[in-house]
Amino acid sequence: APAASASQVGREGRRPVCVVRLGHHQSLQFAEALPGEPPVRRYDGHHVALYTNDFAAVYERSREAGLVWNNPRFPHLRYDSLAHALRHSEFRLKDLTDPDTGELLYTLEHEVRSVMHPGFSCRHWIAAEGEAAKEMVGDYPTTPASPAFPDREEL
Repeated sequence: APAASASQVGREGRRPVCVVRLGHHQSLQFAEALPGEPPVRRYDGHHVALYTNDFAAVYERSREAGLVWNNPRFPHLRYDSLAHALRHSEFRLKDLTDPDTGELLYTLEHEVRSVMHPGFSCRHWIAAEGEAAKEMVGDYPTTPASPAFPDREEL
């Protein structure tokens, strides 16, 4: 499968910014604090939800990296195996780590959802239930087609 994400680094004014594309109309934007600005707040329990059409592979890579996390606020939602994650059509991560070193970079809960999750508002774009591949259909691109910073200066 092609890489699901791409990133671009640019600037918004003087602020360095990195936009990580995660899918069609899904991205996370990371902005550096400028000198004199207050530090980034500590993790307070908020989270982001992301959707993937390569759910099992993303789960396995996350599990192998030791990143799958069971949030104690939801004891009925366990993700100890792929079967558990598939049953819920989701799993959770808490730590953002450097993929090369494993160093913890930031803590932010990610709820990674399958496109089969009931909360996915674009389920009508999914191939019929009988099709094994669960390919996205219609004009849903599976790879980034446009730059993340169309009007921004590149670094």
